[in-house]
Amino acid sequence: MGVAEWPGFCGGSYQNFNPLADDERSVNWFPENIQTNAVNKMVMHPTPGVEVIGSTATAIGPGTNQTPGKAHLVQSGREFAVIGTGFYEINSSGAPTFIDTVAIDGNPATLSSNGEAGGQIMITSGGNVAIYNFHSGAFTNIPALNGLATMGDSLDGYFIILDADTSTWYFSALNDGLTWVPGTNFVKRSLSSDPWISLKVVNRYIWLLGQLTSEVWWNSGGFPRPFDPYVTSVMPYGCVASFSASVGNGVISWLGASRSGVGQVLQSTGFSPTVVSTYALSNVLNGYSKLSDAIGDTYTSRGHTFYLLSFPEQDTTICYDFNTQLWHDRGTWIPEDNEYISWRPRFHAFAYGQHRMLDSQTGKIYHMDESFTTDVDDRVIRRLRQPPPLYNANERIYVSAFELDMEVGLGNTVDPASDPQVMMRISNDGGKTFGTEHMRSGGKIGEYETRVMWNRCGQGRRRVFEVSVSDPVPWKLLGAHITTP
Repeated sequence: MGVAEWPGFCGGSYQNFNPLADDERSVNWFPENIQTNAVNKMVMHPTPGVEVIGSTATAIGPGTNQTPGKAHLVQSGREFAVIGTGFYEINSSGAPTFIDTVAIDGNPATLSSNGEAGGQIMITSGGNVAIYNFHSGAFTNIPALNGLATMGDSLDGYFIILDADTSTWYFSALNDGLTWVPGTNFVKRSLSSDPWISLKVVNRYIWLLGQLTSEVWWNSGGFPRPFDPYVTSVMPYGCVASFSASVGNGVISWLGASRSGVGQVLQSTGFSPTVVSTYALSNVLNGYSKLSDAIGDTYTSRGHTFYLLSFPEQDTTICYDFNTQLWHDRGTWIPEDNEYISWRPRFHAFAYGQHRMLDSQTGKIYHMDESFTTDVDDRVIRRLRQPPPLYNANERIYVSAFELDMEVGLGNTVDPASDPQVMMRISNDGGKTFGTEHMRSGGKIGEYETRVMWNRCGQGRRRVFEVSVSDPVPWKLLGAHITTP
């Protein structure tokens, strides 16, 4: 007999156009490269769970209905959010305080600030603009901008809004979001014919993403208009989903489009876009019925920066790791339907030393952390790894034993007496069909010598061993081994 490590057992999601070439998936696990000379070069870590810390159902005001979170911001050590029709401040324990009512539509909202110099937060929601003075507590709607604000941001003390319907952006007076002159303080697109549909400020530059091309503007200090196009040429990539654009670690990521087609995820490298989606992911995206509703989000945790991209119509979430440059899937598991849906936590803000998220369906506020082992509504987190197939020149492969290399003996902290289980099933046709699911113990608390092994695994020509777990345990994978005759 021979025992061999399974190369590539740990990895990301890669569903090739030809599934027999590679059809691997990582759901609610993300891969990490080991940066030393350890035996395992790549391992799988659990994606975070969530814990409810607040809800708008406990707040006072018209915004208390259980409607989705729409925007999230930390400014001057204080946390603010748009949830449903309400604008709230959230305290350190997660309790929201209602401030005022905002307009809503089917899109997310945006929150931005002109800092301590202006002392203001701009809310764009439902096409309208409101200004909140976080020093005085005054909340002011700006009627002159009603219907003009698809989204907003801020740069050097100026508030900026984009009206995607007319491909026009407007800017406020310096450090004064109450003063706008729409008749003069605006810019219309002239460098290319396709309209702008998204706007983000990155490293003191304004990125304006069009339907097919994009460009960058900056504060040149001119008068009466302080903004001018940067010296870069128009970029040959646009944006297919206005709210897919998200900024993290000084980089903008978005779901792209060009004159050649759609379905690539882009990321800025300096002032140039780089395609970060794989061929396989582009194939998956091009099979979606709708891309324009995609919502992007970015956060950094434990050394990794993640770009989350959720598709409401498709009801799915994918995630890109800036550090490994690999993709994985995230999803809320619905056992009664035997399927994943789009991961509900959305709109990240780092507040009071915590990663905090809103809910895409309700008024709940979450603390998000890898130490939490349950999802929204206290649902189980089902983690799944489908590796590349075992294949050897179309010869039959006999497997006497399959052993999962993982951290065992962590137990179930909710019920220490229980025995967490690992599920495994086998496909002999490259993942097109699977056999019966077989369970093995992952070790009760303290059972550190547990071996997660299946014997007499049979034979086949293109074999896939899929593993999944759902007990509330911080499951971590190191790899897998196979024993052959």
